[in-house]
Amino acid sequence: MPIYAMSTAKILLASCRELNALMRKYWWLGNVEKNRFLALKAWDRICQPKASGGLGVRRCEDMNKALFTKLAWSLATKEQKPWVSCLLNKYFRYDCFLNVSSKSSDSYQWKCILDTRSTILRGSISVAALGNSIDFWHQPWIPWLEYQEFVELMNIGLRNRGYTIKTLADISIGNNWNEEMVLQIFGSEMGNQILAIPRIPSPYQGRMYWKSSPKDTFSVKAAYCVEQCWRFAPVKNIWKWIWERNAFCINNVHVNPSLALAKAEKDFLELQIVPFRKDHEGYNHTNDSMRNGVILVPAIKQVCHVLFTDASWVRGEAGIAAISVNTSSGCWFVNSQKLQVVSALEGELRAILLALNWAVE
Repeated sequence: MPIYAMSTAKILLASCRELNALMRKYWWLGNVEKNRFLALKAWDRICQPKASGGLGVRRCEDMNKALFTKLAWSLATKEQKPWVSCLLNKYFRYDCFLNVSSKSSDSYQWKCILDTRSTILRGSISVAALGNSIDFWHQPWIPWLEYQEFVELMNIGLRNRGYTIKTLADISIGNNWNEEMVLQIFGSEMGNQILAIPRIPSPYQGRMYWKSSPKDTFSVKAAYCVEQCWRFAPVKNIWKWIWERNAFCINNVHVNPSLALAKAEKDFLELQIVPFRKDHEGYNHTNDSMRNGVILVPAIKQVCHVLFTDASWVRGEAGIAAISVNTSSGCWFVNSQKLQVVSALEGELRAILLALNWAVE
């Protein structure tokens, strides 16, 4: 996917569809030479997030818009970049980027950037300092409301009351809320909630944050999810569990398989050398075979496969497992089951039985 080109230029939809077709061919065939192939799954389903049952593949036109949203975010937050200053002075020197109107004389690139503002409005939240840079009516600033709920509150609930408010500075006293005005506009219940919204202290400026990001920072991935969430299937924990690394869990606690394998390897190495006491009855040892009071007996025959068992038991349910280690290749395999047992001892015995049956097979 031509990420650099997509982040600086709006790709024609026909070109994006052609790129999607090439990716689709390569996914099902391994090449792009043939035109006919059997698709076992709809491409739109494959282009779902992994947590929704897809493979996380992204369509080119969607990725292009998400990358352009990054440019719009830089303009909305007025990042200290030369190209941001240039566009700011040319297109919205005295206006807010989120409110500037598109003109017929604007360049195609600028119009494409303006088209992504809806994604920013849906995914961001503004925190006020003095409040003079935050539009009261259009720029989301109430954190518990989704964008659609915010628009309905402003346009249906407040717009027809004749308020002349423009920015949050009009309902503020310095860096604090004007309690009397806020309660008058929003009423007692919501007004008290708004009064509890923190403000950025002086001399800092108001800021915009991305709501769905863990660190409240913008990312192309977060913008992509906000823009495309309408077509995503519901998130299921089973898909998260499948795609997670080290997804071995006991009682919802992650288990490190490397540590478990190292423990199994240690137990296996102990089988290679069998220790006996110094005066073990019936064993003829020499001085060369003694070390620190322990006689080391080499294994008579090299073991090709070693089986280990483990079991856990909680409230009548047992998780049992058998691990097979191939000593020549170093490969290891796990066979696990979940059973209803009456005691931990029965669980351990069932694990041993599982290993014996596996060995016979």
